Amino acid sequence: MRGAVIYNESLKTPSYTENVQCFCSEMQLPAVSNKELYLCLKGGNLNPFPFDYAVFLDKDICAARALEKSGVRLFNSSDAVLTCDNKACTHIALSGAVPQPDTFIPPMCYFAEKDDFTVPFPYPVVIKECMGSWGKQVYLAHNQTEAKQIVQEIGSKPYIIQEYIETHGTDLRVYTIGGKAVAAMRRRNDRDFRANCEAGGIAEKCELSREMLSVAEKTAQILNLDFGGIDLMETKSGVVVIEANSSAMTKNIAGDEDDRWVFTEDNSPRQLMTASQLAGASRALKEFNDDLSREALQDAIELYESTVGDHPVIENCTSFPAATDGNSKTELARIHAAVELFLTTGDDSYKTYLLNRCDFIVENIKTLGWIICRVVHKLDNLDFTEKIRKALTGLK
Repeated sequence: MRGAVIYNESLKTPSYTENVQCFCSEMQLPAVSNKELYLCLKGGNLNPFPFDYAVFLDKDICAARALEKSGVRLFNSSDAVLTCDNKACTHIALSGAVPQPDTFIPPMCYFAEKDDFTVPFPYPVVIKECMGSWGKQVYLAHNQTEAKQIVQEIGSKPYIIQEYIETHGTDLRVYTIGGKAVAAMRRRNDRDFRANCEAGGIAEKCELSREMLSVAEKTAQILNLDFGGIDLMETKSGVVVIEANSSAMTKNIAGDEDDRWVFTEDNSPRQLMTASQLAGASRALKEFNDDLSREALQDAIELYESTVGDHPVIENCTSFPAATDGNSKTELARIHAAVELFLTTGDDSYKTYLLNRCDFIVENIKTLGWIICRVVHKLDNLDFTEKIRKALTGLK
């Protein structure tokens, strides 16, 4: 399988360049600019591309569509990039699913100089251009006059208006991979209401509450992000989602240079969670891309087997409740991985392991119930089934 990291050649900022270089270095993939793709239709057909998959660190939707049309698997998909690149589309996609600030989406060609120009929230308000990065197209309007001036300067470009939430220039950036949170930082800016590091903010280590974790992961899953950055704000009534990024900058993730990436850790719970996701991906890819399906399954098995034995337990895996100790986290994650691998392979070794861990599963049924229920009927063991059924009944 051949891969690449796709980037936009016109972006020359140090942070973007470093982000591209970091992905290339960590994943051992070549960097390919959108200019090098050379999109061209000849005889009604697109020119071929010399790779099978790509990490897409661009917002060039035409390039993304062309790559996918040619059979290249993108991380993230063109649909995910398109939704995240337009703040109005992001908030619409998340509506009714996760908490968000009150948001007004003006119709196209909404001219501020019209007499009927109104803002549906008390001032101050935040006005954001729908397409923008690094906080550069985000404005604070303290009154009607300022709002009209900002909208006039935006012109015909789409924008949104949101309620102003006083956070003293702070927010949270949660990084997700495969719909799971893997890192987070608190951004703080003492000189601006925008917390963006590119706007002068600084990054600090932070711990995620269960609410933050749940909201960030649900957002990433709804938007179908393979990886990304979910921006949250803390309010008196809880956290709200303010933005989602399909190619979030990673250079400011708190931590030493050699431990800020999940794939450089020795972290048994996280390795097992990754094995679960790869095993599931293997089933989804079957008959669509059999080579990639086999590769995903092989990696899942290797990850699962690599955690058997004397491996250190890292406490910062957030896939299970914070109160769970490190060893329990490893066991919870191993059971999840065993379920996914059994569903994918039917191998009796995973079945035997699950049956032997019946008592532990029952003790942790609140966490493992939804996982084990997917495979109970395939284990074909009446005693195991009865114990799981009884434990589930006790949750009512």
